[in-house]
Amino acid sequence: MAKESRILQHTSTYTTYEYTNASGSSMSALNGEIISIQAGSGKRIAAMVHHSASFDGTLVNGAKGSVIVGGVIAVKKNTSKAFAQGDQAYWDASANEANTALVANTVNDFALGTVMAPASSTAVWLEIDLNKGPSAHSMGSSSSSSSSSSSSSSSST
Repeated sequence: MAKESRILQHTSTYTTYEYTNASGSSMSALNGEIISIQAGSGKRIAAMVHHSASFDGTLVNGAKGSVIVGGVIAVKKNTSKAFAQGDQAYWDASANEANTALVANTVNDFALGTVMAPASSTAVWLEIDLNKGPSAHSMGSSSSSSSSSSSSSSSST
């Protein structure tokens, strides 16, 4: 599977969270993949699987892996949709891309965050502030997130 997201070079700070898979079964999640996790508030939030050898492929039930839950990242987008700065972006899990609205109201389709830069309908990548905006949710009071600095980026392929 091709990368669905990447850390932007010009972004130096993002919020990470040590996610514990408590689903009762193993889950597939590759580095750079967008997933939905349950926040301390009980709401589902967007997360980007982050550089963790133990979380690059399969995360067995009860295991931990690092995810990014805040900061500006780039995600693949629906190439028939245009986005304006300030729009809300949503994750369409069946298509593995950002969309302008929820495609299906399921646990797998969720709010991503606020669009940071306009993107034409033919653009492949969309710059978003993860879990920001009126439709997005935060980690909640029981989070153990921390800020991290990164100057790394993944190249688009």
